[in-house]
Amino acid sequence: MKLRFSVLLLLLLSKPVGPSAGKLRSPQNYHPDSLKRWTTSIMTELGKKHPGFYRYTTKERFDFLIDSTTQSIKDSLNELNFYRKIKPLFAQIGCLHTGVSLSEPYNDFLNSTSTLLPLEVFIDQERRVFVTKNYSDNPSIPLSAEILSINDQPIANVLTTLIKAIPADGYNQTEKILLLNHRFAFWYQTMIEVNEHFAVEVRFQEQIETFAVKGVNKAVFPTMETLESANVKQLTMDIVGNTGILTIHSFAKTAIKRNGQQFEKFLKSTFKNLKDQHVENLVIDLRYNSGGTDGNAALLASYFFDKPFRYWEKIEVTEAIAEEIKGMYRLFFRKPVQKDSTYLWKKSWLTHEFDYYQVQKPAKHNFKGQTYLLTNGFVYVFLQRLCRHTRPQQKSPGRRPGKWRRIPGQHQWNDAQNQHPHWPIRHGSLAKIHQCG
Repeated sequence: MKLRFSVLLLLLLSKPVGPSAGKLRSPQNYHPDSLKRWTTSIMTELGKKHPGFYRYTTKERFDFLIDSTTQSIKDSLNELNFYRKIKPLFAQIGCLHTGVSLSEPYNDFLNSTSTLLPLEVFIDQERRVFVTKNYSDNPSIPLSAEILSINDQPIANVLTTLIKAIPADGYNQTEKILLLNHRFAFWYQTMIEVNEHFAVEVRFQEQIETFAVKGVNKAVFPTMETLESANVKQLTMDIVGNTGILTIHSFAKTAIKRNGQQFEKFLKSTFKNLKDQHVENLVIDLRYNSGGTDGNAALLASYFFDKPFRYWEKIEVTEAIAEEIKGMYRLFFRKPVQKDSTYLWKKSWLTHEFDYYQVQKPAKHNFKGQTYLLTNGFVYVFLQRLCRHTRPQQKSPGRRPGKWRRIPGQHQWNDAQNQHPHWPIRHGSLAKIHQCG
C-alpha cells in the first residue's frame, strides 16, 4: 500500500474574464522560461516526495518526458495551454491521489460556456469510437455511427492525446476508456480545444458524412454524482436462489451515512443472513465504486478470513517526507523508521490512517462459499488489496489454499450504463475467489 500522497496544483493565475463565446478577452500568458522552470521544479519536488513516483515509469523515461515537455514550450502560454502540457506528466505517475487541475476561476469560465462536443460515445476494444447519445440541435447524426474525425483531427490522434492525459492507478487502461465513455466531451474540451462549432465526420452503413454541430453547456450531460450513484442507497443485498448479490457503491462513510445507512451494521446483518440461509455463492458488485474509507474496506475483507490477517503489509514514505516529520508534526505523526533503503510509517497517536497494517481480526460470520467480484475500470485500490490476499501459491495466515483468477470477457454482464446499444459489454471483468477465509 502506498501512502496517499495528494497533490492538487491549482494554477491560480489571473481570473479569466470574457464572453460566453468560449474565448477569453485577455488571457494572461506566461513567459516560456517561467513555464519551463515551473515544470521542472514541480516534477523534481514530486520525485523527491512521492514514494511511488518511479514505480510505473522509470527515472530514465521520466527524465526524458520532462525534458521533452520543457523543450516543447517555445512560446508564451496561458493557463489552459500550460495545463495541456503538464497533465500527461502527472498521468505517468500512475497514482490517482496525485493530480493537477485548472484553477477554479478557469473551470467556472469553461462551465459557463457552450463549448462541449454535444455527443456521448462508446469506445470498443479496437478503440473505434461510436455515437451513443446526441445532445446537438442536429438530429441527423445516427446513433451507433462511427466517428472518424472531429474538426479534421483523426479520432485515433484525439484518443491518443486524451489517454495520455487521463490519470489512473498503475497500468489501468480500462478506467481511462470507461471514463471517456462517460466524459469524452469534457476531456476533449480541456485537452484538445475549446470551440463552439464542430465538424464531426462519421461512418454509418458504409456511408461517410460530415455533420456540423454547435457546442453545448455542461448542464445537458449527466453529473458525475449520478454516474457514481452518490444519491441512492450505497449498500444493497439480494438473494436469488442460492446466490447472494451484494452491491457496494462506495466505501465512503459520508456517502453511506448521507443515504441513511451504517456500513458495519449492514454487513453484520448481510453475512448473518447468508450463513443462516446457507447461501453458497456471493457476487459482490463493486462497479463504479471509486473507494472511500479504509476501515470499511478492511471490515469487508474480514468476512473472508477465519484467522487473523493483514490488510496492509507496510506504508512506504520517501526520505524527504520522513525528514519533515519533526516539531509540531510529531503531535500527529510518529517519525517514520528506516528499513533498508525505504522509510515506513508507524502507527500514529492521534490519527487512524495507519491502523490497517496491524493484524486484523476475522468477522464472526465469515463467508466460506464461492465469491465473485464484479468490477469495471472505476474500481480502484480495494480490489487490489483484497485480491492480494487470495493469489495462488502464496502462503498467508488465515487463507486456505485456493485459486484466484480474472475472467475477462468470459461472462457478458448486462451493464446498461456501459453497454453500447448494439454490442455486449467487453471491458468488464470478473474475479473469482475460492474460500478466502
